[in-house]
Amino acid sequence: MYKWFIEKHGIEIQQKLDSVEWDKWLYGKGMPPVTPKFDMSLATPAYKLAEKWTKAAENNVNPDDLDVSKDDLKGWFAGQICVFLETLDDLSTPLSDKYVSHMDSVYSFSASKNAEIISRFYTIAMRGKWEKIYQDVADWLGTVGRMKFVRPGYRGLNEVDRELAVATFRKYEEFYHPICRGLVKKDLKLD
Repeated sequence: MYKWFIEKHGIEIQQKLDSVEWDKWLYGKGMPPVTPKFDMSLATPAYKLAEKWTKAAENNVNPDDLDVSKDDLKGWFAGQICVFLETLDDLSTPLSDKYVSHMDSVYSFSASKNAEIISRFYTIAMRGKWEKIYQDVADWLGTVGRMKFVRPGYRGLNEVDRELAVATFRKYEEFYHPICRGLVKKDLKLD
């Protein structure tokens, strides 16, 4: 393999290959001897947009006065949107329903077909006590089966509307895998 790379790419690649401490990488104990440099170019815009929303909420700025538009997310990958939403979800004081509602009117997160995005948005919406979204969450829980979405969805719904959470689970419980069903029952303290 070594010879192939040298024949294909020349002396420059040979110098790079020779600079690697192969014995440490392949046979050494612990982490490889390298300090990675992480590129934050995709995450930085998500953090900045989350900061804009956070500062507005902290300063009680009218959401209609926020300088935001659907173009804020133009060209973003789903992962960037998830970083934005996770940053907002990590706030010690959740965004209130008026901010969550405005965010949805601008970015249309509740219409997303991406489970990663919509699950994170629903979490923020429930933490912010946006009552209008509760039934949407319940309906969505009847369409997903992955435990990584189902359990947090039911836990969040249970926090804001236990009656709806239990009724939704009873409606869809046979839809879920037995392990998922059992864990959600424990989460909801049923049986």
